[in-house]
Amino acid sequence: MEFQTLDQYFKEEKNSCWILLALGLAGLSVSFMLWSSESQYVPMTAPFIVVSLAFMIIGSLNAAKLPNQANQLKSDLSDDFLPTLSSELLRMSVLEKNFSITKKIELSFALVSTLLVAFAGLESIWFSMGVGILIASSIAYLCDTFAHYRAMIYVSWLCEQTPTKWM
Repeated sequence: MEFQTLDQYFKEEKNSCWILLALGLAGLSVSFMLWSSESQYVPMTAPFIVVSLAFMIIGSLNAAKLPNQANQLKSDLSDDFLPTLSSELLRMSVLEKNFSITKKIELSFALVSTLLVAFAGLESIWFSMGVGILIASSIAYLCDTFAHYRAMIYVSWLCEQTPTKWM
């Protein structure tokens, strides 16, 4: 039995959890620095805090469940291949739909924030909010794009599996 691609997928998922946690901490640090500086960019802190907390929650929850999920999946594929494969492909199909929705939302935020930046005055609260939302939504979109690509590779690997590979 070879679990190289399965292990690689879950390893990269765990690494992405650490990246999300680091981005969350960085975002909170930037928010604190902006807040304490009393500059015109203080309104950026709101989107930074929201996205940073979301990154930290998602990263920590996923990091906690990944080791058990990977081991359980290996065991289930060995013991009951077809139902497990079908279940995992269904799970990944739902994840694919979620990526599609999430990325559309992130792009919508980027578009709205670009309009705010373009049409609000440089001294405006809306300009600062727009810059913050644009940065936060762009980082979120980038993270989701990498995760989506990783998931597509994993699904391709799943589709190549046969019961004889797991016996």
